Amino acid sequence: MNTSRVKTWQSALDAVLRERMTRPFALSENDCAMFAADCVKAVTGHDFAADWRGAYRTEAEAAAGLAQLGGSLRKIAATRLGEEVGWGMAQAGDIALVHFEGRETFAVCTGNALCAPGGQGLVQIPVSRALTVWRCCRKED
Repeated sequence: MNTSRVKTWQSALDAVLRERMTRPFALSENDCAMFAADCVKAVTGHDFAADWRGAYRTEAEAAAGLAQLGGSLRKIAATRLGEEVGWGMAQAGDIALVHFEGRETFAVCTGNALCAPGGQGLVQIPVSRALTVWRCCRKED
């Protein structure tokens, strides 16, 4: 796989962020995994969640799917996203792992903050709260 930023990535990412700004968390539609995947798709054109979109509707189904994909968000990101970097290197469109509302959650870097779906829409989280960050783009031989 070789994913790089598409020419219109900034406007595409901005469109996703605007659309989700006031859209509340919804499992399988606007949860942290689908939000992150939608942002990566906007930036790169690649859908890293294509094989599990629509595969879960309940917490139990999400947990079972997570187990099949490696057991943690960290393992999913390690196999599907680009290079892991420290939070100080986060760039717009990169995916971070944060503790949010009592669990590990994917958040998307907007440049100077992270965003994740919350009950009333996107919640901003300081980049410094990232446990780790993955590049949204991957370049392989």
